Amino acid sequence: MLKEKTIELLKESPKPLPKIAKDCKLKERWLYHLKNDYWDDPGVLKIERLYEYLSGKSLNLGRKRK
Repeated sequence: MLKEKTIELLKESPKPLPKIAKDCKLKERWLYHLKNDYWDDPGVLKIERLYEYLSGKSLNLGRKRK
């Protein structure tokens, strides 16, 4: 569910992938693959980080972020 919402936000975002990648400390290639639904299991921490960035909302999962 979070993965699908994050992909939706990524597809709707007007920001270019290189900017998102830099801001989220993710690889542009990873974002491209996620956006085009190439990953079955893209990694929950990356999805959470990207969701928070794109939505502007904190997930508040009670764990410390690096």
